[in-house]
Amino acid sequence: MNQALRELFKPALRLFSICALAALVLGAVFELTKDMILHNQQAEERQALQRLTQDGEKLSERLKVMPLAIGKAEFEEQLLPRISSDKARELLHKYYLPEIDSYRLRTPLVVEDIQKLMQLFTELDFENREPVRGCYLVKQEQELIAYVLEVAGSGFGGEMKIFVVLTRDGKVRQAVLTQNRESPAQRKKAEAEGYMDKFIGRRGMSIPTIKSMLTQAEADAVSGASVTFMGIAQAIRAASLWVLAVEGNE
Repeated sequence: MNQALRELFKPALRLFSICALAALVLGAVFELTKDMILHNQQAEERQALQRLTQDGEKLSERLKVMPLAIGKAEFEEQLLPRISSDKARELLHKYYLPEIDSYRLRTPLVVEDIQKLMQLFTELDFENREPVRGCYLVKQEQELIAYVLEVAGSGFGGEMKIFVVLTRDGKVRQAVLTQNRESPAQRKKAEAEGYMDKFIGRRGMSIPTIKSMLTQAEADAVSGASVTFMGIAQAIRAASLWVLAVEGNE
């Protein structure tokens, strides 16, 4: 009986050993290549940002954005205790107004306070749970003319990162898909020339997020990659709505 059991478990033990060895090898490969992968991703993003700017425009460093709303517990128990400066506390209390279960950003904001709040949230290393995660201020001759927002969208393969250039009236000037885990076919569609044209010049709720809001030609172009399209579109709309709220153009 014992011999029979041993014979029965031999294939399972062999399979377990193979899987364990494969896991160790994959782990070792990841450790060896993760820095290179990160470096390549950062280089790709720098190139994307350069393509998004026009002559005479300069980008700020990456800043963390202020959320339009923060949960009451998170604001009072996590955010405020991390602030040692009375001036920074005054800034938060000035622009975040208490509601029943949250603190909501008071808008519109002037450029000076937009920069102050972004700098504060960057120094606090605050992780925004909203789609808009980061911002590069676009200036021309020291004047703020646009935003490059880093937004997160939900695709078929998981989270996608999109850079969206928006003018101060919330209109989309340009957009590009960067980090993503979409399939090669889905990614090819989203990276095709002219793919983002359907969003250009639009703002707020006019930005198409479902196929019925597209022309027939546009709908045909995203066929087979509808989830990717909706994830990108919803992220771009969220970016525009954020600018409209902050600038007071809702």
